[in-house]
Amino acid sequence: MYKIYSKVIEMKRAGYHVHNSYRFLRESPDFLKHKKIHWKCDSPDLYFSISPSGKFLPCVDIDTDINMLDPRFLDLFFSEDFRNNMRERVKNCFGCMYACYPEITFFCRDSRVFFERLLQGFKISRFKRREKTYEDLLKLTEKIKEKYPATSFLKLC
Repeated sequence: MYKIYSKVIEMKRAGYHVHNSYRFLRESPDFLKHKKIHWKCDSPDLYFSISPSGKFLPCVDIDTDINMLDPRFLDLFFSEDFRNNMRERVKNCFGCMYACYPEITFFCRDSRVFFERLLQGFKISRFKRREKTYEDLLKLTEKIKEKYPATSFLKLC
């Protein structure tokens, strides 16, 4: 696993488009192997989730009965009691490496990640993306299906 992450970091350095930050890539193996994290969750202050039914979730793994469709939700959300309650619930979590959460924290709290993202944005902005039609996407899907038939994929699983 460490070799694979090292290879992905090498690929990123070589210019391959790897979206995750170097910090995320360096810290992920510790989480996968030892369930160890090196960051503090900033939910609900920097991020949270919304369930398909409209429930407020400080994290996809922490359920609540609070519905964001309730007309009083904003008043509740901005109340100090609510935020303290959510912070307490998050504090009791053992942690994760779902990319969406730590990457936002890294971006906001680690200047190296901030500048890495800034540089990445400049690099990406130089390339003009070609528009794809529906027919283009269907052709691409067929090519993928030919190259990777469902049966060969199932063997990998």
